[in-house]
Amino acid sequence: MAQVEAIISGTPVIATDLPGIRIPLNLSKMGIIVKPKNSSQIKSAILKILKNKQKYSNKQLINNAKQIFDVQKTFNFYDATLISTGAVATSLAQQSNDL
Repeated sequence: MAQVEAIISGTPVIATDLPGIRIPLNLSKMGIIVKPKNSSQIKSAILKILKNKQKYSNKQLINNAKQIFDVQKTFNFYDATLISTGAVATSLAQQSNDL
């Protein structure tokens, strides 16, 4: 979850290519994935972020994150998944309105 928090806060992410990390970065296109234990790829990723300030600007990353990590979309996704599997009878979206 740290990479999602970084993306939402407008911080570009450089992460190793592992299943739990790969998915949010691929969805968001707001980070760079490198092979584990590959210092030359990490160096290249840092330089890429520094050279491409427009793509990796805080404002751009936050705008992209808002489109992808929308709270209502997330509730709707989990709501539909849980209801379709019969796991819950109440709507997560309705519960979110009570907060």
